[in-house]
Amino acid sequence: MGCVPGSVVSHSSTDPTAGVSLVSRPVKQNSLIGKEPAMPRCTAIAALVLFAGTATAQSFNVDLNATSGNGSGVPSSAFGGAAAQPGTWNNINNGTAATVGLQKVDGSASGVNFTWNKTTAISGIFDSGTSGDYTKLQLDGQFMTSFGTLQYTFANMEAGTYAVFTYAQTPNSNNEAGVTVTGTSSSYQYVSGNMSDDLLPGSSHAIHIVTVAAGGSIVVKVNDTFSGVASCTGIQVRKIDSTRLRFYVNKTQTANPNTGTSWSNAYDNLQPILTQTALIGGGYCEIWTRQGFYYPTTGTSRDASFVIPSGLHLYGGFSGSETSLSQRTTPWFFITAMSGAIGGSSTSDNSYHVVRANGVSSGTLVDGFTISGGRASGPGDDGKGGAVLAEDSNIDFNNCKFISNYASVSGGAVYSSGFPSFNNCLFYNNDCNGPGGAVYHHTAGNPYFYRVNFAGNSALGDGGAAKILFADATFFNCLFTGNTASAGNGGAISAAGDTTDETYLTNCTLSRNFSGQTHGGIYANNQMEVFLRNSILWGNSDPNSATAEARQYGKNSSASITKFNTTVEGLNSNPLFVDSDGADNVVGNTDDDCRLQDTSPCIDTGDNTYLPMDFGDVDGDGFLFEYYPYDLDGLDRVLDVPWASGEGSAIVDRGCYEYQYHTCPADFDKSGFVDTDDYTAFVLAFEAGDPSADFDQTGFVDTDDFTAFVLAFEAGC
Repeated sequence: MGCVPGSVVSHSSTDPTAGVSLVSRPVKQNSLIGKEPAMPRCTAIAALVLFAGTATAQSFNVDLNATSGNGSGVPSSAFGGAAAQPGTWNNINNGTAATVGLQKVDGSASGVNFTWNKTTAISGIFDSGTSGDYTKLQLDGQFMTSFGTLQYTFANMEAGTYAVFTYAQTPNSNNEAGVTVTGTSSSYQYVSGNMSDDLLPGSSHAIHIVTVAAGGSIVVKVNDTFSGVASCTGIQVRKIDSTRLRFYVNKTQTANPNTGTSWSNAYDNLQPILTQTALIGGGYCEIWTRQGFYYPTTGTSRDASFVIPSGLHLYGGFSGSETSLSQRTTPWFFITAMSGAIGGSSTSDNSYHVVRANGVSSGTLVDGFTISGGRASGPGDDGKGGAVLAEDSNIDFNNCKFISNYASVSGGAVYSSGFPSFNNCLFYNNDCNGPGGAVYHHTAGNPYFYRVNFAGNSALGDGGAAKILFADATFFNCLFTGNTASAGNGGAISAAGDTTDETYLTNCTLSRNFSGQTHGGIYANNQMEVFLRNSILWGNSDPNSATAEARQYGKNSSASITKFNTTVEGLNSNPLFVDSDGADNVVGNTDDDCRLQDTSPCIDTGDNTYLPMDFGDVDGDGFLFEYYPYDLDGLDRVLDVPWASGEGSAIVDRGCYEYQYHTCPADFDKSGFVDTDDYTAFVLAFEAGDPSADFDQTGFVDTDDFTAFVLAFEAGC
């Protein structure tokens, strides 16, 4: 069965971060030593069952039907309307009593009574824009000729939460109607637009979410407005309880109708349905977006942005065939871009902000998008955050790329305050004419960066990648490579704050960043406290620091930087990166390889107590009181490397990557190498009948074990 609005994402995905909010808001502690790391935020996500259109819950289709003339007849039972709810359509016509019992979509009696105002007759109006079942739904109904209100009541409802779809458009006119539902959490909605087989909220119908007590009522009112009189052609009521309404978007969609209820009839534009979800209530909605480039406007207004409503789940990275999130295994492969490249070919007329997410609550999610081409070059806030403006925001960005954005004042890609989080993200080639080449976060709160790559970002001021100002910040499993603060301090990070502000870098790698002033790695200012834990700072540079150590980090006299199990150039041995400037020999590109060689002194020399806990259960194993399980690559975060720490000592490595040692079957002595010592060790164990020689795990030591070992030994590792 295809996915429909009201269906629910299953978050048990093979992608360890898909749809999951990872970080929690920490409680401040006073002691410097032994501070607990910021814990992952656990967003409660229920595993919910897809709602089939023939479910027996109290869900209804109602058609206001003219018995003859234009639009006469009720839609077929195969027609699901905007609710994607096929089944029985209750036929309400001029001969129907003012109060009538309704049938559920499966045709059974419901016990719910429907009351309508018969003072306005049901009639039909011609419009060439519709056909088939759409004509039967939309072209007959109650069309008022003077100002007033149409009211419809569903009485004796079961307890639950319902989505109410009200078709409130008059064909062949510029009429606009307003729709309300008593007790709704959704906004008052206007309905107006050209009649067609497309069913877009705000154009053909309104959607309201309402919660009803047992025996309660749903009261729908269609009102006149300054731009028209009331009209109503039908209503669908869908019981959703704790599910989300799902809408589909596919830029290449050309087939009609476009109802947004599946990939086959997805909307072809993200912006209209994104706007409508704010009115419906973002917390009740999710949008699935197929690969392609989407723009906030078809015009040239630089003020145009994709505005994210509080609570919405917005997903990209789909091929266009998925029916569950678990099938969207590689969201970055199917590039889904929100782009600010409007107007002409020059970047000078691009959108000031591609995305706005001001004041949104926790549980708001953008997942699987590339956000690019924003140019914040205007006055005031329009000079901040070319990709995202997120003031007082708790939004989560998962599996996102922020590429080639610009700001003239601060925050080339992101300008934020509050508690935003970024998980499994890339910031690449963003630029700012002030501080914060990629990110500028200010004034309280705590941004979280888990598994984030900052590469090739640049700022004229402090913080080539990130500027943190009078706020906390948490970086875990992050890579900073080739970032530049050309006329400022802190080629990778600049952090300034008072005595209560703390910046944590845990298992981070800062490699070959550059500052035009001092401290090519990280700079702490004012009274900010910076904690470096299980991290590596190597190859960072500037023209003014006197020592290699000072080029990696530095502070003013009032700030503090404290290191725990951290490798610093000038103090420790070379970490032996695989290839810090990549195959192209240019630092700051995404091929920079700061993984550890097998002889690196950073293997197994971290401290596990600094790792955050997996309270978000990102690996889906049901265990919350375990270490966060992934490194920057999404691979095992803690592995036992026998030659580094001794067998059985699973100690985290330093830096953002874990050396991926896995025992080869023929590495019998677990030295990390398959060699003659393994052959000798196996033969001795085999001759002694040692259970460790049971190579094929049958419970017996026999010639089959010897044969299996020899084959594995010849294959190597």
